[in-house]
Amino acid sequence: MASRLAGCDRIRQELILFQRNFPNIKNGAVLDGRDIGSVIFPNAYIKFFITADLSVRAQRRKVDYKKMGQYYSLKDITDKLKERDKRDQTRKVSPLICMPDAIVYDNSEIPLKRLNKEIIEIVEKKYKSLNLDINIKKSV
Repeated sequence: MASRLAGCDRIRQELILFQRNFPNIKNGAVLDGRDIGSVIFPNAYIKFFITADLSVRAQRRKVDYKKMGQYYSLKDITDKLKERDKRDQTRKVSPLICMPDAIVYDNSEIPLKRLNKEIIEIVEKKYKSLNLDINIKKSV
C-alpha cells in the first residue's frame, strides 16, 4: 500500500516536506526508504543501498508473516515483491534508484548483527574524517 501511495505526486510532495523537516534532523538521523538518498537527502554525508536476492527477501517476508499468524505461499510473496519492485523502480515520482555515491550492501547472506556492525563502523569513520562529533547508540 505504501508503495502505491508513494507514486501519487501530491502525497509524495507532502511526505518529502515532512521528511526533510523531520525533528532532530539537524543532529543527524537514520532514515529508511526507497528514495531517501536520491530525493529526500541527495546530499547526505553517507548513503547506503541495502538489497537482497528476491528469493531471500521472499523467504524473510514469509517468516515475518508467519510470526503475525498470516500464511501465504512463497510464490505469492515473490510475485508481490516483484510487482512492488517494478512499480517502485518505474514510477515517475521518487523512483527507487541506487545513487552512484551510495554504499551498496547485498545482505542476502550477511547476518543482521554483522551488517549493523559494519554500517556503524563506516558511519563512525566517515564522521571522524569530517571532524564531526557523533554519538551512535550501540544497542542496534
